[in-house]
Amino acid sequence: MKRYDVILLYTLRYYINNGEHMKRTKLGMGMTHREQKVYFSLLNRERVVTTIKQVVLDQKISEGNARRVLFSLARKGALYRIFKGCYVVIPPDMLYDRSSFINDPYIIIDQLMETVNQKYYVAYQSAMHLHGIAHQLPFVLSVAVLKQRKPLKLGESKIEFRKVSECDFFGIQRMKYSNVFLNVSDMEKTVLDCVKRYDICGGIDDVCRAISDAGEKIKSRKLLNYIDKMNRMSVSQRTGFILDKLDRSGYKIDKRLIAGVEKYTGKKTYLLDPKSRRRGNVSRRWKIIENVDCMGWEHA
Repeated sequence: MKRYDVILLYTLRYYINNGEHMKRTKLGMGMTHREQKVYFSLLNRERVVTTIKQVVLDQKISEGNARRVLFSLARKGALYRIFKGCYVVIPPDMLYDRSSFINDPYIIIDQLMETVNQKYYVAYQSAMHLHGIAHQLPFVLSVAVLKQRKPLKLGESKIEFRKVSECDFFGIQRMKYSNVFLNVSDMEKTVLDCVKRYDICGGIDDVCRAISDAGEKIKSRKLLNYIDKMNRMSVSQRTGFILDKLDRSGYKIDKRLIAGVEKYTGKKTYLLDPKSRRRGNVSRRWKIIENVDCMGWEHA
């Protein structure tokens, strides 16, 4: 039996077992033959994101027909429109109750960015989560891009795009997540990105706590190379201060890494948290005003 037939068989069986739910939804009207062909073709190709153009190429039909089919499938709850001409495929086991649709944005992001032909990487707190060093489950998927895009709602989930400069677009690895692959900032780039944008990563104390968990997983040479490439004294000085603070608090931090980061200390003094008060102890070594307690989580 072909995979297409297996999917159809299980989906039909699901419809039968959930007949009462089907009656309450627009899906009770059923799909036309062409709509079924498009929908199951997408499942067979393991597409979680599709566009009018892709359906035209796959099904050898006109753009007008493709547009009408996708619009109808979305109206019947088999697809979810995320923006004009672009849709997410609803899994068969969720078809009977469209209102319960919650898709994992991590699963669709790679195909979505391929569809819009844009470079990306999963960043900030979302990358911390994938590396296993986040202490809060991100409610939003943060994605770094070169060209700003509007946020996307995906059922109960949300994707936010953060524009970064070309010179900061490095330190990216392919990571397997569930049954898909994603572009994700590697551990060292995640550390620097989160220090730079601590405000969208739960605060400087959450970033410090995540770095404490990263600890010996951080590759010193790579982090120093990234600091040199990023060329931002504020980031290097805050990173050095945090690493030094963790080391003096008993966490396993490579002392050679701390010494290496110190070489990137400039003449200017920065606040540890620029959004907080300007008062605090001054670290002469790092030229950082400790205006917040980045180790507060230890005593919580």
